Parts: sequence; C-alpha cells; structure tokens
Amino acid sequence: MQSPPPAFPAPPPPAGGYGCPKCGCPHTTDSDMGARGLALGHTVCNSCGYTFDSKTGKSNVGRMIGMIVLPVLVALVLFGLFISWTLK
Repeated sequence: MQSPPPAFPAPPPPAGGYGCPKCGCPHTTDSDMGARGLALGHTVCNSCGYTFDSKTGKSNVGRMIGMIVLPVLVALVLFGLFISWTLK
C-alpha cells in the first residue's frame, strides 16, 4: 500500500544549494533572527531542525550563547560597580 502524497510538498532547495550538514537534507531556511541572524548566518534545516552557520556548516549555538551571556555579564559587572559606588 502506497502512502498518500504530502498535503504540502517540500519547497525546492535554495539556488545556492547548501544543505543540512547533520542529515543532508537540501531543504533549509534562513532564520528570521533580525540582525543577530544575519551576523551569524543562522540557517535551520526543515527536516531535522538542526541550526547551523550557512557559511561554515558548523553549529552556531556557542556563538548564540556568547551573544546572550557576554552582555549579561557586562551588565552585572556595571551594576555591581554602580552599587559599590553608591554605597561609599
């Protein structure tokens, strides 16, 4: 027994032709992360959901974490300096 065709066929692969480095699926989508996504080259595989840098094919989770942790650490240090300055 044959399975029915999908209700919504998969979109064609992009003209550039980069595929998912994890599963090999050619169907990927550039993420809508605004300036952060553009800076990272953030791409998502439509098949397995793996996120990767479209230029290198490597995961960009480390850089995404860095973009969150570094500003938080800077804010905490500045807040600590402000508190220590106001308590003197």
